[in-house]
Formats: sequence, C-alpha cells, structure tokens
Amino acid sequence: MNLNKKMESSKQYLIQSYLQTNCTSQCIPIKCFLDNIEKEMIGKALKIARGNQKVASLILGLKPTTLNEKIRKFNIRERRKIASRQELKSYLSEIDFSSI
Repeated sequence: MNLNKKMESSKQYLIQSYLQTNCTSQCIPIKCFLDNIEKEMIGKALKIARGNQKVASLILGLKPTTLNEKIRKFNIRERRKIASRQELKSYLSEIDFSSI
C-alpha cells in the first residue's frame, strides 16, 4: 500500500472514530480531539528521537521552534538533548517508519 493510501485510510479511521464517539457517548469538541492526537504524535516522535527535539521536529516536519512551542503548550516533559549533524543522520537512518 502506498503512502497516500495509508494516509487516506488513517484519516478515514480518525474521522469515523470521532463521529462514532460523539454519536454514541459524550460529545468531545473537535479541538480537544485534534489536540490529543497532536500531543500523542509529538510524544511518539520524541520517543523515537530519544528525546532529541531537533530529530523529532524533522520526523514531524516542523520547525524546531514550532515543536518547542507545542511541547510547552501540551506540557510534555521530555529532556532536551543536543545532537550533532552526524548524530541526526544516524538517528534518522535507524528509524523504521513503517512501524510507526
């Protein structure tokens, strides 16, 4: 399955989950739902990057300053680590993106 199909499938799953939850139980504001997804993605990216914010920002396609703002917004408690360019390349080469 190519990347576009995987993304479309994931998007459809999230939409269906959100609507089912709101129709069958309590109504969750969409902002809260999306914030929870964003927080979870940032946490997982930081875990993959071993806490390195620069690597996590590359994984997420964000500027490091934007990631830092979101970490503060969501009160995510990851320690900052500074990596050299060589360490960044090494981290990225070890990541198995198919398992994410």
